[in-house]
Amino acid sequence: MNGGYLLLNKAVGISSFEALYPVKRALQTKKVGHTGTLDPFASGLLIALTGSALKLSSFICAAEKQYEAVICFGEETDTLDLTGNVTARAPLPEPAVLKDALPRFCGNFLQTPPAFSALHIKGKRAYEFARAGEPAVLAPRSVSIYELKLNDWTLGESGGVCSASIKVRCSSGTYIRALARDIALAAGTYGYLKSLLRSDIGRFSLKDAVFISKDGGASQDEIRAAQLPVDKIFFSIAGIACACVKEQAQAALKHGKPLGSILNGVTMPESETAALFCGDLFTALLKRNGQEWRYGFVV
Repeated sequence: MNGGYLLLNKAVGISSFEALYPVKRALQTKKVGHTGTLDPFASGLLIALTGSALKLSSFICAAEKQYEAVICFGEETDTLDLTGNVTARAPLPEPAVLKDALPRFCGNFLQTPPAFSALHIKGKRAYEFARAGEPAVLAPRSVSIYELKLNDWTLGESGGVCSASIKVRCSSGTYIRALARDIALAAGTYGYLKSLLRSDIGRFSLKDAVFISKDGGASQDEIRAAQLPVDKIFFSIAGIACACVKEQAQAALKHGKPLGSILNGVTMPESETAALFCGDLFTALLKRNGQEWRYGFVV
């Protein structure tokens, strides 16, 4: 495959798109993209894909995410984070009330995305309407939270919880800013997100990432060394099962021949997607449709 991937540790203060500039310069290519946006105020793990590996973007975006976040209570902002303007105030929540509120957000539930989000509404991004003073009405979406842990908190003079640090493991599409808003409301107050760090995407970890910041960060040599191939190890970490076909199947796959004959005698995984390899060469990604396999894309 003509391309690969890099694990980036994005610093606070730059957008996810800006975090790709050093990668483009180091690799001397414009074919670089990321799998899941982090707001400028947030930091942590971005997975950058290069070259033809960009075709894998939607599959990596769908992986579960893990975050460390700090919620401030007593105020809500229009952006639901520390960069916005305060729109409402309320007393701080009692510790016992906050503890009782957290379990309500474990499992599957409907979440209303923030008005300041990148969702498409009538051909525009939602944040464009919000910035114009006409926030769009966003429909609730189904999200899943697999783990929600209260790490620590600070108390205000009244004895109420001023801020709380939480750990969240959740499905793709979950807005932690919206989660902060909803936790605060469930505790009888308002809240916004003070900080956010993404530590994991699937089984990809921040500890393996190279640091990217506005002023400094990894050198071009370090970035070049950080690019890894899309191989069986990559798919194992990504949670996508692999299957091997014979070398002569490669041409048939490239020409889109019927998969029934190509996969005859091949042990396929019991999963929704599968990466096909000819020897050590990644050749195609397949999607399951009922009991049949269909082409996702061919390298």
